This record gives sequence, C-alpha cells and structure tokens, in this order.
Amino acid sequence: MNSPDVQMGDIQHPEKEMQCSTPSQKSFFKTTHALSHGLLTAQPSDHGESSPPRPNSGVKLGKTKFKGQVNALVRKNLMYQRRRPCSNICIVLLPILFVGLLTALQKLVIDKLLDSRDNKCGCLCLQCCNTVIKSSCRSGTSDDPVFCVDDEEECKKYDDTICGIEFSDPEQAVSCSVPKPASWPPIMDIPKERNRAQPWSPGVAMLYTGPRSITSKLIEFMLPSVDESSLLSNFDRAFYFFNQSTDGVLRGEGYSAAGVYFGSSSETTTSGLVEVAFVSENLSALTQSCEDFPLDAINQAGAQLIDSVASQGRSLIGERDSNDTDFVQCVDTPFLDLTEDEINRRLFCGFEEARCNALEEEEQERATTGSRKILQLGDENEVNDDDGPRQDKYSHAWDFKNSNEDRLDVDIWYEDTGTVDGSDGPQDHQRVQLPMNLATTAWLKWVVGEDYSAQLLALQDVPKKETKLTLEISSLIAVILFTWVMQLLLPSMLVQLVYEKENRLRIMMKMHGLGDLAYWLVNYLYYLTIYSVYMIVFLIIGSLVDLAIFTRNDYSVMIIFFFLFGNVQIAFAFVLSTFFRGSRTSTVFSFLWVFGTGLVGNLLVALLIQRDRWYVHLIELIPAFGAYRGLFEMAQYGFRSAFSNDEGLKWSSFSEKNNHMGYIMAVFVVEWPLFFLLAWYLDQVTVSGAGVKRSPLFFLEGFKKKKKGGPARGPAVSAVGGSVPVDFESEDVKQERQRVLGMTSNDLKEHSIVVNGLRKVFPPIEGNPEKVAVQDLTVAVRKGEVFGLLGPNGAGKTTSINMLIGFLSPSSGYAFVDGFDIMSDMQEIYSLMGVCPQHNLLWNTLTGREHLYFYGRLKGLRGDELSNAADSALKSVHLFYGGVGNKKTQTYSGGMKRRLSVAISLIGNAKVVYLDEPSTGLDPASRRNLWDVVKNAKEDKAIILTTHSMKEAEVLCDRLGIFVGGKMVVIGNPKELTSRYGGYLVFTLTTRPEYVAEACKLVNQTFPKATQTYSVGGTVKFELPSDHVATSNVFDFMESAKKQIKIEDWGVANVTLEEVFIKIAKEAGAKTDELT
Repeated sequence: MNSPDVQMGDIQHPEKEMQCSTPSQKSFFKTTHALSHGLLTAQPSDHGESSPPRPNSGVKLGKTKFKGQVNALVRKNLMYQRRRPCSNICIVLLPILFVGLLTALQKLVIDKLLDSRDNKCGCLCLQCCNTVIKSSCRSGTSDDPVFCVDDEEECKKYDDTICGIEFSDPEQAVSCSVPKPASWPPIMDIPKERNRAQPWSPGVAMLYTGPRSITSKLIEFMLPSVDESSLLSNFDRAFYFFNQSTDGVLRGEGYSAAGVYFGSSSETTTSGLVEVAFVSENLSALTQSCEDFPLDAINQAGAQLIDSVASQGRSLIGERDSNDTDFVQCVDTPFLDLTEDEINRRLFCGFEEARCNALEEEEQERATTGSRKILQLGDENEVNDDDGPRQDKYSHAWDFKNSNEDRLDVDIWYEDTGTVDGSDGPQDHQRVQLPMNLATTAWLKWVVGEDYSAQLLALQDVPKKETKLTLEISSLIAVILFTWVMQLLLPSMLVQLVYEKENRLRIMMKMHGLGDLAYWLVNYLYYLTIYSVYMIVFLIIGSLVDLAIFTRNDYSVMIIFFFLFGNVQIAFAFVLSTFFRGSRTSTVFSFLWVFGTGLVGNLLVALLIQRDRWYVHLIELIPAFGAYRGLFEMAQYGFRSAFSNDEGLKWSSFSEKNNHMGYIMAVFVVEWPLFFLLAWYLDQVTVSGAGVKRSPLFFLEGFKKKKKGGPARGPAVSAVGGSVPVDFESEDVKQERQRVLGMTSNDLKEHSIVVNGLRKVFPPIEGNPEKVAVQDLTVAVRKGEVFGLLGPNGAGKTTSINMLIGFLSPSSGYAFVDGFDIMSDMQEIYSLMGVCPQHNLLWNTLTGREHLYFYGRLKGLRGDELSNAADSALKSVHLFYGGVGNKKTQTYSGGMKRRLSVAISLIGNAKVVYLDEPSTGLDPASRRNLWDVVKNAKEDKAIILTTHSMKEAEVLCDRLGIFVGGKMVVIGNPKELTSRYGGYLVFTLTTRPEYVAEACKLVNQTFPKATQTYSVGGTVKFELPSDHVATSNVFDFMESAKKQIKIEDWGVANVTLEEVFIKIAKEAGAKTDELT
C-alpha cells in the first residue's frame, strides 16, 4: 500500500490497474473492488492490512429519543470530567483554602487577642502592686481580698476560682453571670460640659416646639424641683428593702420615686446589667433650677448606698467609695421654645463635621475675597487633646405636633452616634427611655391632674449566664470571601458553554441529533451536581472548624439558600453565554464579575444595607448581590449569636425588621425559571454559534399556522418555490434549474436535497460593501448520489454547506432536506444528517472511540450495535489497530483528526452527509482509503462534497458543480464536463532551448489552430482542437519533426478535469491567486 505505483492507480478502473501492479498491489485493488460491490468483510492484503470495511452497514436511522440524547451527553460529560482530575481536585480544595484562611485568622489571631482579663468576668484579686514602685505590693486572701486603688495600683495575682460581677469593672461586668440583675434609675444622655451650648453652659439646654398653648403647660411638669423630705423618705424605703434582701441586689427605684432625674455624658455599653453613669464620676441630677435642689441630701444618700452595698461584701459601684461627697452634680436644664426648622439647624450644627455657622463673618469674607469661608460653632482654637474642637450641643428636643387633651403626639430628637458612625456589631444601649417618659408624665399631669403620674422608676436587664467575649470577626470577613467562593464555579461553567460554541462543538452535536432541551437539561444537572458537591464540602469543612457563620445558623436555612443560589447561578451562566463568542473574553469577564461584585458588595452594598436604602431591594435582584445579602444576614446573625451566646439565623428570623433573607430566597425562586427561559430565548434569536438565528417572534409561528388553518409545509412541488431571476447561466445550469422547478411530489421523494435560489449576503463591515457569498444556488441531489462542489478559494462552497447544515441562515431562497425546510425544521434535519466540517471539531480530552460512541448514541445506536459500529468506523479510517482509537485526540496528527471527522459523519448511516474537503491533510494512501469509505457509504444516502482535488472529484462525484464568485457556472458529470469544456488535446514537447523557436514554427505550420499555453526553458505546451487534430496526426508529426530538430521528450494527452476547471474559472472571472 505504500508503493508509489499504487498511489497513481485509478480506482475507477481496478482491473486495468492490476495489469501493471505488483502482487501486493493486486491484492489491495482486489479488496477495493470487492468492497465497491457491497461486501461487508474486507479481505486482507499481502501486507497484513485490512481494506476499509463499510461502517454501520444495515443500521436503520431514526430520530433519537430524548432519553437517548440525554444518555449520550451525560456519558460524554462524565468522560470529559474523568479526564480533568487536577481541575476537580482544585475545585474541592478551593473552599477548604478559604475556610482554612478564615479559621487561622480567627483562632490564631482574633481569639488570642481577645483572650485577656479585660474581656472576661473579673476575679478576686490576691495582690495589688504600685504602678510606679513595682516592689510595693499588698496581699490578701480569698476570705480577706484586697481592692486595688485605681490609677495607683494594679492587680498582679488573681484567684480564678472566685469570679463575679462584684470583682469586675464595667467592661468586665458584661461577661459575668447575673442571675438577679440590679435595677437602675433611667438616665438621659447630655453633652459633655465643654461642648454644651452657649450661653447656657454649664447648664444643658433642652429644645421643644409645638402648639404654644399646650407646650407652655407641659414644660412646667418636665424636670421639676425635688422636695427634700420626700427624697429622704423614698431613699429610706429603698435602703430598707435592699438591706432585707439576701442577694445584695441594688434597687434604684428610690431615686425615681423621689423625683430625681439623672443625666450623664458617659458612654453606654451593649448591656444594661451595669449603668456606667453610676460607676463613674460623670453623673448629674437634672432640674430646671438647681437653686433649691437638695443636692447634699442626694450625695448623702449615695454614700449611704455605697456603704450598704459594701456591707454585703459586694462592689457594684466600681470607682466610687463612701468618702465621695460629689456623688451627683446638679445641672440646670433650661427649655427653649423654637420652631422645628430652628431645632433641626441647631441640632445639626452640634456635629463636629457640620461647620455650618458663617453669618456676618461669612458675608464679609465673601464680599472682600469672592470666596466662601465656613466658620465653626464655638472657638476653633479651644482644642482638647482627646475630644477636638468644641461644638454647641443640645441634649434633647421634643415636638408636640398635634398633641391635645385627647391625644399625645410627640417626636423626640436624640443623638445616636453609633448609627451615624455606621458601626458594626451589637449596638450600645440608647438612653431614650427617660426623655419619652418625661413627655408622657407631663402630658398625663396636665390632662388628668398633678397627682397622677406614669413615672418610669427603673430599668432592669434580663438575667444572663457567664459569657466570654467572642468576636467572630471571621464571620464578618467571610461575607466577601464566601461571595467569591459561591461564584467561583461561574467562570468554569461560562467558559465551557462558550468554548463549545466558539469551536462549533455545540452545533456539531446539534447536527448529529442533539436537541436543545436535552443539551440544556444535561448541562444544568451536570453543573448542579458539581456545585452541590462543591458546596457540601464547603459547608462540612466550615462546620468542622466551627465557623460561627455555619454553626450558629440553622442548617436548613443555609442549605435552601445555597441550593437556590446554585440554580440561579447556573441559569445566569446560561444567559451570559449567549452574549459571548470567544472563550477568552468570557473568562476575563467572568473573573472580573466574580471579584468585582464581591468588592462592590463589601464596599457599597454593605453601606446601603446599614442605611436601609429602599433601592437595596433592586440591587439585590442581581444574583451576585443577592448572594452577598444572604451571606451578610448569616454573618450578622452568626456574629451576634457568638457574642450573646444566643440562637442565630432561623426561619422565624425572616419576620424581623431589616432581615432580607426571605426576600432574597423569593427572588431566587422567581429568577430561577426566568433566567432559563431568557437563556433559551436568546439562544434561539442570536447568532451564538448554536445554529440558525430565528425571528424574535418565533414563538408566535405556531399560532400563526393554526390561525391560517393551512397544513404544515412538506415535500410538495409548491414547497420548492418559484423561479429566481438570474443575470446569466450556462445551459446545463439552466436545465438543472428547470428540473428543480418542474419536480413532482414523486420526484421530490427520490431526492434527499432540493435547493432553489439559495442566497447569502454578508452585511458591510468597516465601510466595505456587502459581500454576496452565494448567489441563487439551485440544485437537487438524488439518494445514492455524490454531488461535488468545486471552485476557487472564496467561491462560496463552504458557505453553501454552512447554510444547509445550520451554521448560517440564508438571506433568501429555499432548501429542503428529505422534505424538511432548513429555516424551520432544522431539528428534524439534524437527526437525518452527518457532517464532516472543514475544520476538525473535536474534544481534545476525549479519545477517537469516545467520539464515535457519543455521536453513535445520538444516532440511536446501543449496546453491541454501537460497539460494532465504532469498531467498523475506526477500521475504515485506519484508526483501529495499535490502540490509536483509544488515545486522546489531542495526540492525533492533522490527518488522523481528519479521518476521525469523516468516520463521525458516517456513523449511524445518516441519509444526508456533507463532506467539506474531507481529504485535506491526508497522505496519498490515506486519501485513497478515504475515497473507498465514501464510495461504499453512498448507496443509501445523498452526499455533498467540496474539494480542491480534481482527482478526488473524478473518483467520488457522480455530478459536479463549479462555483465562481458565489455562483454555480456549470454542472454535470465529470466526464461530460471534460468532453464539453475540454475539446482539445494537450501536446507537450521538450527540446533544447536553441530549438524552441523552430519547434514552435513547425507546430504552427502543421497545426494552424494550435494555441501555445506554456513555455519554460525547452518545454512548450499547445492546445490542439480535437475536432481538427487526431492523435494519429500528432504521431505522424513527431516522426517528421525528429528528423528536423533534436527532440528530448514529448507527449499528447486528453484534457484533465483540473485543466477544464481552471479554464472555466478563468473565463468566469476568477483570479489566478484564487486558484492556487
């Protein structure tokens, strides 16, 4: 088979070739001749090779059922996934990496920083040492403990077995076990003395507005003066109950019952177990006038309270002791009657950042310099190292709006610094109870009488267990990291979808019978399985390392959330895939999307969530931001749960204010099917590499047909359409057109392919005119016929096939394949045809056998039938022996890939096969073997073949059509075309260069109508008209010429198909460079 002589043989005449072949060559051609008559078993040659068997002989083709399509694609995906072990391992390890980073941050950094006595309940001190003189220490025992003097001593030794709130400072007290909490008098927040509004400082100015006929009376009952005898009486009663109790729990109701109202500028904590104002030196008694206020009696009562607590062996008052005579300071609280706008302006100007009071100095500055200078309230030069410049601040403001004797309608202004600063984590307690109670009590006294009151006596927190400060910072950081983790499969999904379209693998599968529904369903389940495994590993690892975002929240909530987002993300990937044509672009976009949405969510969306903007609901419609919001909720609940040792996010939490988890899940449930429908619609109406683009209103086509009541278009004469005007066409092309137009229903049944007036025009690009790639193609191909398309480069051959197989949509005209319209019935056509495209469309990670199995299953082959068909196909293209068929196609040479592509097109015994330059890149022996395969396969199918090999066209094609400039110029049998358009002999003569001129003279004298076509060196060629010159005349001429000049070589031959093709193409206007 490797002999050069064999490669020169003419397969059309095997008996003739055997006469001049070696024995081994005779055996080869004997085998070929036997196969051409339909034998299924090949005879071995002397070289031990088997000539190509007929693939899939006797296999019946039918439309593959949906189940079979799903089975084929699932098996292909599993084979593909099995070949990617490194990628699979990385996918599994990726969540482990992120969880490991968070765990290391939490356990090794954050937890160690928080593991200090300041963050635990205080314990009994056994040794206090001077902070200056380190050697000066005082020691105690468990029965006789020592208490360190603040700012002078610090505890160096503790008894960790004896701990409690009595040994704790205010910061430590929040961690202590408090089975019976103390009750504290309500307190108002007031500004620090240096920031109080002038000119009322050191008093604290209060603001109010409303109907003056009412407010003037209400203000009289707010913060009134206190009677000393009533004060002492109520204190005596409070101390009596305190001293009678066995638990030493502080009761602060006595102060409130006596009419004392407290204010403080001290900061609050997240717990109400200890009121910081009572354990610091920042406690004030508030009244409209301190002139008659019994301050000494209050301080005396405070000292008595300290002694009473100490007698119980407890120390709830921290820095206070019984020698402190300034337990409380009296502060005047003038009330100012202002308008609502003025109140808003003054309160706003109390913020340091406001800098809003320019007044006369601003106007003067603007007038002199033309610029504006904003001045700050207060003296900017008065600066405190800790607090910065002073601001004019007011305490509270009341707006009694529509209050009257029948109703109390009041708004209260107060400063909420924590919310303004946007601080994360648990919020500090707000001291808003007393301002509300003042308004309520004043209105009640005014309406009912001064003897009536609804005074708030005390505030008491709920009992609590001992806790340890645990800040799950990892939960807060996890929001952005886990947003990335949840989306990291998006690039993988998107790139694979786009890759299959970019490399036309998607349309290749469709052309072999894979339906859209099966494709989308299998890919959806395939990606969902990968995502589920990915998230299960993620959830298990996060739980094992005890991350609060997992362990503190309800697992059922998290599982449903992750599942819904996974489905939405897959559908979203399907939508995105319709907008991309290149996998590289989709890769860049997908990674930018994943990391960009995480960063935007962390920097912007989180801020909008904290400020509770209404349009956050719109932003959360984007899946990535919806995932961020869900993780944000999980992180916040996990953080608070770890801090307060309480339950985290659960289903009942959805009803809480600002909890969007329920909304997010509802959005995912709606977006899940909507994205799938949108992806399917866009896939149908866009040029995305998945087939012919359909009309944007294609879903109304069925309705229109039903409305007209007409039958569906079928293989009838009317379906071919009317005539199409053309400028000029040869007689044989004209006859083909008339034959197509005159076909009856019986004629159509005999033809697998019928084309009439098919035209493709590409729109103008970058200022260039539109390109007519195919112009009015009309042809019909019978069953059992091989129709060849010849033409120079860019003539329109591949474009014509691309329209017939669904790569491109025609601009006009009709084409029917086995009675089905290519514009509306491509899905039915796909199940009937096989395609060998111009370029090899293969998966690099699959083997040749796996490719054949996949496409064979799409054609309906199963079990032994599939295995035998694959073996037969591999043998037919010489990819069976040596285990070549079991190797990945990425290891194949270009010729091997080409042979595999031909085998794929023929497996399943399709009714119509398109072979676009099938022998490109093949060596001569492989090319001849391929010709045998095609000839044996054509018996029960129509084949359209494009080629640049004239020899291939002569051997394989029953008819030929020559394309030039997008138009078919001639059509007919290869021999007919040769005789019709090549009516001359080719006479070649070689002599010495000095005899060339004399040789040409002799030829022209003997054959006056001879045309010289070639002259290089001593070789010249002539065309001799066959109707004037016979072959015998040439022989006679040479006998005479040898006597006159030195002849080195000569020959005469009939014209070849290649020469005819070149001649026709040039006459039709083809350029020389297009023919090479």
